[in-house]
Amino acid sequence: MIQNVEIRAVSKDKAMMCLGNPYFIMGATGHIAALKVYDKITGDFVYPSQGKSLTNKFYVAYLFGSKSVFLAQSIVKTGGGVKAVTGYFEGPIYSGAGVSYKGVTLDESESFEMLFAFSSNDSTLRIILSTNQNLNVKSKVTGTELSKLLGHIINDHIFPALKQYVGDQAQEKGSSESG
Repeated sequence: MIQNVEIRAVSKDKAMMCLGNPYFIMGATGHIAALKVYDKITGDFVYPSQGKSLTNKFYVAYLFGSKSVFLAQSIVKTGGGVKAVTGYFEGPIYSGAGVSYKGVTLDESESFEMLFAFSSNDSTLRIILSTNQNLNVKSKVTGTELSKLLGHIINDHIFPALKQYVGDQAQEKGSSESG
């Protein structure tokens, strides 16, 4: 699935400060919790306080709302009906297209990429979200489909956070989906 959202941003510089900060992105989503970060020196994921040369690769928990069925070891109940699927999150990754973040579940059944790109002639921010998932009964039964979660993250978390940070004049211009 590919989802495309456009936002008219007030300040490209302020927006890029937010979008280039993985802790802002994870925190603003409310659904991606950084558990550990990859350390080049140890060659392993460590707590941020223990790292010597930290990278932009994270071991994370993707947090989902409540359903009561749990079928796999990678899903843990964290209280109040919230579920967590562990995986990896990487970014920011800079390219000519913009700033992107990538994620994958630990079992590699689902992956995604969020690309944040400004148009060259104005301050319109395009958020392009692409997801890949294997047909997975477990995800549907447990309510842990990343594709559904990511649409919610963009529309209900990232956009309001950017609007708050860059100013109330930021407006969603439109969105489209393709499957």
